[in-house]
Amino acid sequence: MQQRLAELLVYMDETRDRLVAEVSSINPAFAAMKPRADCWSVEENVAHLAMVEPGVARLVCHGIEWGRSNGVGAPTSDDSVLGSLDRYALTEVVRKMDAPSSVAPPTDKRVAESLATLAASRVRLREALVAADQLDLVQVKRPHRILGEIDLYQWALFVAQHEERHRKQIARTIAELTELAAESAPIV
Repeated sequence: MQQRLAELLVYMDETRDRLVAEVSSINPAFAAMKPRADCWSVEENVAHLAMVEPGVARLVCHGIEWGRSNGVGAPTSDDSVLGSLDRYALTEVVRKMDAPSSVAPPTDKRVAESLATLAASRVRLREALVAADQLDLVQVKRPHRILGEIDLYQWALFVAQHEERHRKQIARTIAELTELAAESAPIV
């Protein structure tokens, strides 16, 4: 397997592991709570991710099919792609970004259900990327609504960085809810 792809898959696994660790022990009632009206609950964050990733997996699969049928050759570089989206600071929660209505999370999808959807879409995405190891996915580009034209490696990187951004939002939400609970607890 090419080094570029191997390192991308490891990064995707690491971000997923952090997300699962962050949400795996949350009480379901707590996961549905919002510390403020203008932010998403833990459930909503994970449900949003479970809506985005399957779409990206489909996009990558279709892009790979297009690459195969349009003569995209073997990779010409093994340079890392991990820093290729850094200018967008996707993992940093410095400003609120509104999700398109098509991926606005439902309010009734439980964390476990969303994690199962994420696990299935990750299998599909990984299998497609591994099967395309001998294609130069830099040559296959698709538009992103904010980032513009990005290649298929960058789409996979986007999934992981988007997930990391929401994991940080989840951690902040948990911290705010914990603080609110401590403030409202009776003093004994």
